[in-house]
Amino acid sequence: MGKEDTFLSSFQSIISNLLSPHCYDELVLKQHFFDLACNKMLLSKILGYGILVGSLLVKFPQIVKIHWNKSGVGVSVLAETIMLAAIFGSMAYGYTSEFPLSAYGDSYCLYIQTILVILLVLYYQRKYLAAVTYLGLFFFP
Repeated sequence: MGKEDTFLSSFQSIISNLLSPHCYDELVLKQHFFDLACNKMLLSKILGYGILVGSLLVKFPQIVKIHWNKSGVGVSVLAETIMLAAIFGSMAYGYTSEFPLSAYGDSYCLYIQTILVILLVLYYQRKYLAAVTYLGLFFFP
């Protein structure tokens, strides 16, 4: 019984963080599964966090390929920098607008991955000073 109670309390904790108190009462406690507003909110939150988790893998194949080939040939540092500025704009807007993390959290993952791509390209081009400069500018402003 101990494991079932722990699982149930963990599940309830996760669900209560995804839902408003009203929707938690409706969907979990009262089991009114046809409350349209609450189902829309739950679906929106699940999709948002799904996109957040999926964004962890967006640039992963590119990072692995650059690392395996020990070369960033064909990757434009300028284009990646422009992409970085766009990602930062999205990230800053979501943060300052106080949106939930599920709405803009993928920007953080893409930001870090894009910086990693730039750093790898510069490293394999032996432009160490430029790599350190990028690191300083984009992580420690």
